[in-house]
Amino acid sequence: ILLEHFVKPRPTFTKRPLRAYLLHAAVFCAIFLLVLLLSKRPLFSALATLCFNAIVIGINSAKQRALREPMVFSDFVLFSQALKHPRLYLPFLGLGPAVAIPIVAGLTIFVGVTLEPALFNYGELGAVSVISTTAVALIITAVIIYFSRTSTPTLEPAKDVIHFGLIPSLVIYFIHSRLPPEQNNSIVFKFQPGSTASTQPTKNRAVQPNIIVVQSESFFDARKLHPSVKSSLLSSFDACVASAQLSGALTVPAWGANTMRTEFSFLTGVANASLGLKRFDPYQAYAGKPLHSIASHLGALGYRCVCIHPHPATFFKRDQLFPQLGFHEFIDIAAFDESQKSGPYIGDQAVAEKILEVLKNASEPLFIFAITMENHGPLHLEQVSQEDHPKLYASPPPEAFHDLSVFLRHLKNADTMIHTLTTALKKNDPSAIFSLFGDHVPSMPTVYDVLGYESAKTDYFIWSAQAAPAKRQNREELSVEQLAEKILAAGGL
Repeated sequence: ILLEHFVKPRPTFTKRPLRAYLLHAAVFCAIFLLVLLLSKRPLFSALATLCFNAIVIGINSAKQRALREPMVFSDFVLFSQALKHPRLYLPFLGLGPAVAIPIVAGLTIFVGVTLEPALFNYGELGAVSVISTTAVALIITAVIIYFSRTSTPTLEPAKDVIHFGLIPSLVIYFIHSRLPPEQNNSIVFKFQPGSTASTQPTKNRAVQPNIIVVQSESFFDARKLHPSVKSSLLSSFDACVASAQLSGALTVPAWGANTMRTEFSFLTGVANASLGLKRFDPYQAYAGKPLHSIASHLGALGYRCVCIHPHPATFFKRDQLFPQLGFHEFIDIAAFDESQKSGPYIGDQAVAEKILEVLKNASEPLFIFAITMENHGPLHLEQVSQEDHPKLYASPPPEAFHDLSVFLRHLKNADTMIHTLTTALKKNDPSAIFSLFGDHVPSMPTVYDVLGYESAKTDYFIWSAQAAPAKRQNREELSVEQLAEKILAAGGL
């Protein structure tokens, strides 16, 4: 409990409910007894339990720093992803903790197992049964404590950590997530008998424009961060905004990561805040369940729905979920090669070329949803040269802006992607609807600290060469769950 002095945000100690302390004690005593049952060594079990607590606190601090959110129960599911894709996760811990955690864990195991004698052996059924029964009893006690006076979380992790403490809040979220699922009636793309989508799809291509949506990794107009950022950095984006049918700021439910929250809300039209505890990892929560989306809506109208994402389709279980959402094809990292990288990931220009290739080979109206990777962090692992600065800044940036420089370099490539797509669409498919939006702002904690920047909003536009007159200013701030409907409306669908 004293270790919670190091938790961020720091929990309150004097105003914490008694049941939260009891829950904390029950959970850690149960962990201690379970480790004791496996190791037969009480001092080692105590050290291992404390190490587990310290590691959770360390990961929580790193997440709070990078993503402005404490740990939630669904983060434990992502540990398997961290092992498969360590570059996407482990660097956020920082070099010190990343090195210290395995060393401390290894020393604890070595010292405990080699220096401490076993307290009992498995032939002593009395000791084993007492320990096992006590551990189970404590787990049951923890559940009873929870239900004895309902500890309903606010679903604002920072508030719940302050009120209950880190470990109790994780347990409360976990128990709460096992309760019967919340009923959600706010599904947008759900068809009733007799609705337009359930009738015979029209084959008139004039009213079935191709729809291309790019969810651009960490895209937002970073020129608002600092006057030194070059105004011409996003010239193609500016041209689209100037002639867009609709554009503006976009409210998204993520900061620095957790793309799946924004992505799920865009595709389903369901506000992240209305998903209860499923909001933290909707892909995990809804895998295997039938879903309605913009893809299923357009599929019912005769569209072929294709997702393009230069990363393994198994990430976030997209390979399972996207067919449920109505996608007919998922083009993942296997369709790209190493030569198409820009930095550590496949470049945005390669994604643009793949979009145009799919459009060229189409024999039916298409809905293409592209999820880019180029600007994915951690940004601090990449290098930026002095030669890059004149392309990104009108005046020399502050020294603390390394992460921003890396981000701007990739953002400039995103702008080139916009130019490639709009140029091709003007020439070959002027009736197509093209929309681009950012899934979240990038994780750049040092830059935000220096600038005092707090906004989580990204940017979007909905554009068509045929439909949008030049210099049309049609601005509207949206939440991401509203965007798909606006895109459909732009296409007369």
